[in-house]
Amino acid sequence: MLVQVTIENFLSFREATTFSMLGNSSDRNHASHLAIDAAGKGRSLLPISAIYGANAAGKSNLIKAIGFAKDLIVEGTRSSQSILVSPFKLSDNSKKPSKFEFIFTYQDNLYSYGFKLNATQIIEEWLYVTPAGKKREVPLFERTTSDNKETKVEYGASLKGRSKIQEQFLNFIARGTRPNQLFLTEAVDRWGEKNISAICREGRQKKYRLGISNPCFEVWLYLHFDDNEVSFKLQKPV
Repeated sequence: MLVQVTIENFLSFREATTFSMLGNSSDRNHASHLAIDAAGKGRSLLPISAIYGANAAGKSNLIKAIGFAKDLIVEGTRSSQSILVSPFKLSDNSKKPSKFEFIFTYQDNLYSYGFKLNATQIIEEWLYVTPAGKKREVPLFERTTSDNKETKVEYGASLKGRSKIQEQFLNFIARGTRPNQLFLTEAVDRWGEKNISAICREGRQKKYRLGISNPCFEVWLYLHFDDNEVSFKLQKPV
């Protein structure tokens, strides 16, 4: 559940601007309108909110900012692609990084995820968690990219775990994270490959036939047509 989003130096948002879903728990007359303690003890959330204002006040730009961040996280970027970020243009802010930060709840934990970027690289990226029932926020990872395009990622103890293999795999992901790609996006993609490999191994053991395509394509539906003459081959071992 979204708690708040903060945007800085993007479209019409020059200074850091926060849209918050935090409710006022002291308003006892409308307590039934709140999701009580949804963001931790003493932090109640609004189940719904409205954005209103004059024309050109920035309402649409808030939606565009959230959409931009979502696309960057979910879709990622290509190796030679510039990041299509749109900093505030009415000052020298175009030379400064833009910032996005989301605070949200998931499975009773409170997460803070954000990044700073310009058109060529992700300058900073971070993910913190406040575990359910705790007050102290702990880091899951912190990522920085230097001016010479070197990406460095530091991991929290809960993400790194006690296994040396887990840390080695995280370092492998970090080395493969391009300057214009979010570490979170790369980690999800690589973790997916890791899980797919495990599924393939188990499938071979049970003598299942498995087809995988990327980008997604409904192979099974195509093969229902009798007149197809397509042949499939394994491009690389999984």
